Amino acid sequence: MTDFFDSDIVREEAKEMERLQMEAMELTLSSPFQKSREDQLHYIQTVRALVEKQQIFYTRLKLSDDPRAVEMCEQIEQGAKMLYGWWETADVLSLMREMLNKLDQFEQEIEAEG
Repeated sequence: MTDFFDSDIVREEAKEMERLQMEAMELTLSSPFQKSREDQLHYIQTVRALVEKQQIFYTRLKLSDDPRAVEMCEQIEQGAKMLYGWWETADVLSLMREMLNKLDQFEQEIEAEG
């Protein structure tokens, strides 16, 4: 059994997710949809990059037999359960796919307006 969190790749991806999460939070607080088209698209691209990284990270967690990875996976699933109904999804990966679909829709609407 390997220690999932000792992997350099996992640590780097976690750092990148944290960076993207902070950037997305800062952009959210700045009301990006009340700004320029470029600001709106940048926000969407940042959130998309974060969700895509989270998908990969979650998939890696699911494939790991490391007890800490299994526990983190369960915590993610528990935390996401309240969102399943709101997004009309059955599991974490479906939820993330639906989020990406919604970001695609937002991007298409912004592109059509501009």
